[in-house]
Amino acid sequence: MHSSTLILYKLISEPDLNSKQNAIGLSLIGILLANDILPYYVPPTPTGNLPPVKTGSILSTIPNDLTKDKFNDTILKNMKNTYRNIYAAAAGAIGMLLNIKKLKNETNQRLLEQLNLILKWHNSQGLSDTYVTCIYSIQKHYPLIVDKTVMNKLIFGFKKMYGDIKIESLESLIANITEFDLAYLELRAAGILDSLIH
Repeated sequence: MHSSTLILYKLISEPDLNSKQNAIGLSLIGILLANDILPYYVPPTPTGNLPPVKTGSILSTIPNDLTKDKFNDTILKNMKNTYRNIYAAAAGAIGMLLNIKKLKNETNQRLLEQLNLILKWHNSQGLSDTYVTCIYSIQKHYPLIVDKTVMNKLIFGFKKMYGDIKIESLESLIANITEFDLAYLELRAAGILDSLIH
């Protein structure tokens, strides 16, 4: 089973970062990924038993330049949107996509590099709320995103956070905390444990 790549691509391609138009497309992609269906068509590897795709079929109408990398880059661009529901949905979709690729033993390297650039951009813009929400949305599906660097940013920015962002930061810290040595001491030194007690 495969999804209609071109339709989904058009539903997430609005370049205006102040638009909510991509919300439906991102929601549909999230539904597909939650059911382990990739949002773009990946042709099967030929086994010699399958007939070739004939011109005029629905699969031959997908433009040649619409690769899975271009599709993924478009999802990533939505993480720069100004609306929380858009960038959170895009980050969640990326988290699910990373998880599916990990489960299928496919390489995540390019996607992780592109994601890292987006997260660095959020951090450089002083958008700590956006950064935390993106990390939170990704880690729900792909906890490995919370590496030592991300953990340090969350820990040392914690005192400036409030409300839902503070809760998202804590949940993100918990996601992969067992992988870090001396996590208790770091949380205590940053005053996070004290704020949980009060």
